[in-house]
Amino acid sequence: MDVGLCYERVLPARGGCEHYISDLARRLARDGHAVHLFASEWDAAALPASTVYHTIPAPTGPRFLRPWRFASACLTSLQRNPVDVSMGFDKTWGQDILYPQGGLHSASRAHNLLKHPPGLTRTAARLVRTLDFAGYSFARLERRQYLTDRPPVSFGEFAVAASAAWRR
Repeated sequence: MDVGLCYERVLPARGGCEHYISDLARRLARDGHAVHLFASEWDAAALPASTVYHTIPAPTGPRFLRPWRFASACLTSLQRNPVDVSMGFDKTWGQDILYPQGGLHSASRAHNLLKHPPGLTRTAARLVRTLDFAGYSFARLERRQYLTDRPPVSFGEFAVAASAAWRR
């Protein structure tokens, strides 16, 4: 099976999602799948030698536009280079499976306000965030991810289905 993995930078030395993707790619390749990476930057030494790379131009511009530019370019590349199943991580749309590594940005944003003490400080932090275009942009991007005609399968749903299939 041809599996497409979509993430802007796969540099496992950075940790987190990048490390997870390189581990997943190695496991998929070991199980006989063809791994296609749709990314702007990667560490080829951390990925299987058989990986097929699809270079996505590194997005430029203000912070609130960069995820939109990468996701759009990634979707275009997927349409030109179709795979059997595609998996997006974080701020992408149009893939078959979506794995939001950090959870929903809107939930994280709301929860992060709790680090400020209740009262004036938290209220001030909330007001400052109303001026952050990136927050609005990322919330809109999340709506685009999930509220489409063909919503992605969440990674949790995929894992349960795959686990059941493997047990048969």
